[in-house]
Amino acid sequence: MHFKAKILSILLLAASLFILVHQAIKVEMTPSANTSTAISVATSEIADLSAPFVYNINKDQLRHSLSSQLNNNKIIRGVKITDAFSDEVFFSYYTLHEKTYFNVPLPKKITNLAKQEANIAFSNQYIGLLEVYYDLEMQPIRNSEEGSRFENKTITLAGFFIALISSLFLVFSILSQRSLADDNSYSFGTTKFSIILVVLMSIFITLSMAGGWYILDVNKQSIEDKYKNTARQTLHEISVNINKLSEIRANIHHYITQKPTFQTALAKLVLASEKENLQEAAFHEAELIAFFNKYDAFISGESKTIISSEGKILLNYGSPLNLSQIDMSSNSAFIRAVSGKMTLSPSITSVSFDGKIKTSLYLVIPIFDLDQQVVAVSFNEIGQNNGLSSDFDNYNVGESGEFLYTDRSGNIISPLRFDIDSKANVKFSKSIAQITALSVDENEQAQLASIVDYRGKEVFVSAQWNEHLNMAYFIKKDKSEVLSSFYSLRDGAYIIFGLITLFSVPFTLFTLYTGKRANDKVKASRYEILTRLGSAAEFKDNDTAHHITRMSYYSVILAKKMSMNKEWRELLLHASPMHDIGKIGVPDHILNKPGKLDPEEWEIMKRHPEYGAAIIADSNSALLNMAKDIALYHHEKWNGKGYPYGLIGEAIPLSARIVAVADVFDALTSERVYKKAWSIDDSVELIKSESGQHFDPEVVDAFTQSIDDFVEVKHKFSDSIDD
Repeated sequence: MHFKAKILSILLLAASLFILVHQAIKVEMTPSANTSTAISVATSEIADLSAPFVYNINKDQLRHSLSSQLNNNKIIRGVKITDAFSDEVFFSYYTLHEKTYFNVPLPKKITNLAKQEANIAFSNQYIGLLEVYYDLEMQPIRNSEEGSRFENKTITLAGFFIALISSLFLVFSILSQRSLADDNSYSFGTTKFSIILVVLMSIFITLSMAGGWYILDVNKQSIEDKYKNTARQTLHEISVNINKLSEIRANIHHYITQKPTFQTALAKLVLASEKENLQEAAFHEAELIAFFNKYDAFISGESKTIISSEGKILLNYGSPLNLSQIDMSSNSAFIRAVSGKMTLSPSITSVSFDGKIKTSLYLVIPIFDLDQQVVAVSFNEIGQNNGLSSDFDNYNVGESGEFLYTDRSGNIISPLRFDIDSKANVKFSKSIAQITALSVDENEQAQLASIVDYRGKEVFVSAQWNEHLNMAYFIKKDKSEVLSSFYSLRDGAYIIFGLITLFSVPFTLFTLYTGKRANDKVKASRYEILTRLGSAAEFKDNDTAHHITRMSYYSVILAKKMSMNKEWRELLLHASPMHDIGKIGVPDHILNKPGKLDPEEWEIMKRHPEYGAAIIADSNSALLNMAKDIALYHHEKWNGKGYPYGLIGEAIPLSARIVAVADVFDALTSERVYKKAWSIDDSVELIKSESGQHFDPEVVDAFTQSIDDFVEVKHKFSDSIDD
């Protein structure tokens, strides 16, 4: 019963995991929240653009002005403008089967679509009704594609887990049945049963956690990608909409300022200003103010300043601008307007007690004469509840969403939605300035960035530079709001993983503990066997066991000085004792001959590296492979004059190059039957003299820097008390 309860618990946890996966599949992939806003903005633009042409009954100019805007908007399928006085259709447009029709009745396929209406007004007088028909299915929906990809991944993973759980349940069932049999090595409580159970549990837990984290990562990435695409789409819509709206206002401004009444009054004002005839100038200023008041709903803001192309103020009303407030540098709004380009320009007016910057935004528009030469520049203030500023506010979506805009230097010139934290605002302003600079340099939108905003909260921010209007747009939203569904999913995963871990950790830890002890014993036994084999070869050669101990530690000292990693050094420590294992195959009379070997004996002696390699043989063990390299190549020389193969330079394995120096140093400083021990200094000088000949120069450099360490090892493992 106890065993079955454990199985049931695992299956219940698995069921919980499936619920988690299923929930991940259902993560809300909300389509762009800005579609309805875009339709509203487009409808407002069309109403504003249409007003003067409806008022002046100019159908041809209206069709010309609307054509490009409507043709570039794939969502808008039809437009109808009804004259308020005659109640007749003044203008119509629709697109069907990739064909465009103007001023013909709209078919039912169009009128059955979703519709948005707006009043058309001129000089605060209602003159017509605008109806815009749109089809949301015409827009590309990238988010749903992302959602589909995410769903496919999670469904595939869910299928994998179904197969995994089924397999585990089958194995558990077989084990449960076999555990009931007598005299069975797999019965409950045996070592084999425990190992199999723990392995299966470990596999399940590992794959569950890996799959869970994969789901979380995919989910988070999907949400961020969706938000990034939404932000990119919104920024593009903002750029297009503001450009269009600005152009509409500039076109209306141009249309109205081309009227003879305005042109005459402006020309007379310029002349009076040049003659410094204050009385006549005042009269013509009043004429222009009266003219602008007539068209106040379309071209006038809270204040207006007209400056001649020579930089002299001609007209000022509302909140006046001084010449000192107007930037006339090379890339300023004034110079751009003089060259015929419309732009937006901020003017910082004050800072309130809470640190918020109060700004005024000016639409700077060139004024042309009848020969289309720029004669003046008009600075039209846009109030916070008027014109473009109200259009910007349409994009402050969600609980924390905010739309900001900056000048070329990265100064925020839009009102802030929330209260400011003065400390956080300093860092936020720097971050915004950096992102603005990046956007200006690349002249395109920046990648999605994560920063801390002026409230001290982590936010996602994306930006786009608008060269046409000389400003940058920012979309900003709290990370906590963007990733809210991810956090909910993650919290659920933590609970699931916590339960799984709590259930399985005691078993896993016990298995790891016992396994580690067994592995340590095996490893220690293997190292001891290798060391004893190496010692056997040294004893056969009348060397002491301390020789291989010293030589092993010398080798590790050199490897450490050459920045080899700890694992590699440990392998070297235990592999180097096998360097002369091949001497076991050399006859004793040759190996222990006190005099010089004759050529035939020397040829036999030179075979001991190959004997050693044959004894160790090929292996999947990194330790034995290194031991084989050392045994086979430690008598090779850097200049290629060594044996058995005459390898040159780095063709000799590094382990063998290191052991060669360590072995020679210990041989020189140790007493043999055929020689006295050399002094440390003489031994060092010999090894240094063989740098680049017998030994690798880099190993010799490491050796010369490690003499003190070598001496310490030599004294620690000396062959005699007197040594």
